[in-house]
Amino acid sequence: MKEECSYGLVNRTMINNLTKTVENGIKGLKDDIGSIKEKNEQVFNHMSNRLPPWASIIIAIFIAIVSASIGSLLK
Repeated sequence: MKEECSYGLVNRTMINNLTKTVENGIKGLKDDIGSIKEKNEQVFNHMSNRLPPWASIIIAIFIAIVSASIGSLLK
């Protein structure tokens, strides 16, 4: 192996450091995306346990009718 000049050594060191930095950044991004996926899954699972909007509307109408009936009977 032949000797490199000091400029080449400095460049090689900077390239190696930059490569490590990029690899660490990509690993960090993958970890962050994984945690976002987990939280997204939790939110979707939480939302799937709720009533659909049409059922909520029907229940609200039913409660309004019952309340109006009770109100008219108590008058």
